[in-house]
Amino acid sequence: MINSNNNFLSQIIHFKNHFRKHYLPKNLKREVLELYASTIIRNFAISLISIFVPVYFYTLGYSLQWIVFYYAISFTVVFFTVPLGAKLSARFGFEHCMLYSIPVLIVYYLILYFIPSFPFCFFIAAFLLAFYKIIFWPAYHTDFAHYGNKFSRAKEISTLNSLIYLVTVAGPIIGGIILTIFGFKVLFIIVCLILFTSIIPLFTTREIFKPKKFGYFDAFKRFFNPRFYRARLALMGNAESIVDTACWPIFMFIVLTNYTSLGLITSGSTVASFFFILFIGKWADKKDRKRMIKISTIIFSLTWLLRFFLKSGIGFFVAKSLAHISWTAISIPMTAIIYDAGCKRGNLKCIIFREMSIYFGRFLMAWGLIGILFFTNSWLVIFSLAAMASLLYMSMKNSK
Repeated sequence: MINSNNNFLSQIIHFKNHFRKHYLPKNLKREVLELYASTIIRNFAISLISIFVPVYFYTLGYSLQWIVFYYAISFTVVFFTVPLGAKLSARFGFEHCMLYSIPVLIVYYLILYFIPSFPFCFFIAAFLLAFYKIIFWPAYHTDFAHYGNKFSRAKEISTLNSLIYLVTVAGPIIGGIILTIFGFKVLFIIVCLILFTSIIPLFTTREIFKPKKFGYFDAFKRFFNPRFYRARLALMGNAESIVDTACWPIFMFIVLTNYTSLGLITSGSTVASFFFILFIGKWADKKDRKRMIKISTIIFSLTWLLRFFLKSGIGFFVAKSLAHISWTAISIPMTAIIYDAGCKRGNLKCIIFREMSIYFGRFLMAWGLIGILFFTNSWLVIFSLAAMASLLYMSMKNSK
């Protein structure tokens, strides 16, 4: 009996050492660890409420067309102003910009709460969301690309994603329960308090930074450069996310009719995909990233077509889990490719090219979807549009 227990313990230790050696990144810099900590806390706060924001608008009486319009405003503003976010990062530093973005996000959620009493806050919130994105995302990705290990990029990205999934798995459930019992007011307050604590890890070390210049119009020249058309097309595939952000939660809410079930399915699909993330990171550092993206894109596109035919919680869970897994197998190698390109051409330049490409696709998709909604509210049409847009991911090629 003692020997069997010892053998079992030794097997566990062996598995732990093997897992740590082959699937986790080594020698993470302190700056990356700080980024991990702050990002995890921030994402937990956002996970409490993100899936419910479009549903919040829907319950206030806004039509699907108006909800898409809200995101269209935000995405359009981001595309034209994200180079200004790069100028802020180049002037004040990456960690400082991430720090400045959190109060903006807190004010954004507070403004959402006042929309029922002050309808004009609907538009203010759209601009605040854009303002947060142009401050945070260029700084976040450039910081990660700058301090990360170029020989294990995908592992570092997948490790962070897995940690985010781990801590945010209960977020939608908790958020759904809070909404059911207390309503949006209490949820908004809790989210804002947690977001405030995400600032703390960014204060643990002093950022050593030398201000640089970043040209606003130079960013547009790079964006429209024909040399980078394949990368631009691939990143524009993220246009499908407008449907995932604005339409999919409402579709589920209409079928499920309550917040708790919506949160439970969202959390459950996160658990199902969590176990695949670290393995994807290991594969993406060693395998042909382009082939990996291509296969995963086909699967991901099919999940969009599958969603129209779902009428139960179990179906939603299966479809969203499969979408989570295939999307992760797309996003990790794509992000690693962009980070690698940044080492050769300049991290901030490549990150802004990435952000502009993503939001160019998103705002085109959003405005196009608004036009379509004038003629039809068919969920099959909406999901088919997302499926076609996602196929653009296959345009990405390996970095050289």
